[in-house]
Amino acid sequence: MTDSPDVSLDPIMRIFEARMHRGTGAGSWGFLGSAIGVAGAVTPITSASLFESAQRHASRGLRARAGSEHDDASLQLGIMLEHLAKAYLASLHPTLVMDSKFDFSSLLRLAGQGQRVKPGHVLKTVGMWEALVRIGTIQATGNDGAGKTFANRFTLVFQARNGVAHIGDDGGLADEVAQLAVQGADEILTLMGRSLSELFGDFTSVAEGLRDQHGTKVQQRVALLVARAKQVFEERYGDLPAEQRATELAVTDKVAAVGIEDGHDRAATRCPACERVGILSGSADLDWDAEETVTEEGHSFFTIGHARAVLFPTAFRCPSCGLRLQGGEELTAVELDANLELGPAQLESLEVHYADLDAQLDVPPEADQPDF
Repeated sequence: MTDSPDVSLDPIMRIFEARMHRGTGAGSWGFLGSAIGVAGAVTPITSASLFESAQRHASRGLRARAGSEHDDASLQLGIMLEHLAKAYLASLHPTLVMDSKFDFSSLLRLAGQGQRVKPGHVLKTVGMWEALVRIGTIQATGNDGAGKTFANRFTLVFQARNGVAHIGDDGGLADEVAQLAVQGADEILTLMGRSLSELFGDFTSVAEGLRDQHGTKVQQRVALLVARAKQVFEERYGDLPAEQRATELAVTDKVAAVGIEDGHDRAATRCPACERVGILSGSADLDWDAEETVTEEGHSFFTIGHARAVLFPTAFRCPSCGLRLQGGEELTAVELDANLELGPAQLESLEVHYADLDAQLDVPPEADQPDF
């Protein structure tokens, strides 16, 4: 009769032998940095390091969408989903991210025993699809079929990510890929007890729109542009000392003021991204107030009031954060589409302009009045 091996002599076996007696209750490793093994070695990856990587790729993916770089967006969002899936598995135990093709050296390193592995070893971890299969299987208490069903929901993300990485082709379904990647991320974040804002930061509202499939494509694009402009503003001015920040922002405000003074087809308005002074531009024209009067006999007539200069906006730009919007639909998405009354200088400019036209056409002055 052969004696059973003494598990107390094997640190790897001690880990699993101890866990055999813990029941089936849910739990997770609570470390924030590198996990420490029995002999003081650390795991090469942790849930925290994988989550930080997912954050970086989430931001890169949505920045790429803001620039209409859909192939890069599909690549980055695919990597984001893979690293987030691994972050969840590693939060349960780091060894759960090991490749399905067993590699003992990878197991040792993930168990915090890397000091027992020869230098130069290449860590072998699970890919996106298998990581998602494992998450689905865990949630279904070991049902492999349910795990594959869960992973198959994100096949489009997997294919687009690989298509860009291998042949530079995302498959032409950028919006669907982005929506699926964000929806998958939201499900995994829920399992981790974390929120979309922790993963997407400044792009949270964009991610929420993709997750819920709310808004038109124009609205989603504008949300991306605004989120990216917020990032640009923070990158430009966030780390500056208060005095220098105020000085540089005063310069950009002056740039906006000069841009407005150059013509009667522009007006100042607050930027929806950074809340500094932006320039709303379009076409300007004269408009008149009119008051309706109804006689006792039921007849009505209008009394024409003073002329006003009105801007009909078609574009917006901000010198501070670089946000640019074009066309009525994009302006409507941030509520910048309303006609604006311009100041006295623009009114005078328009009146002079029309007076010159009238003189050239020999039109009587009263012909300028609208016909009600």
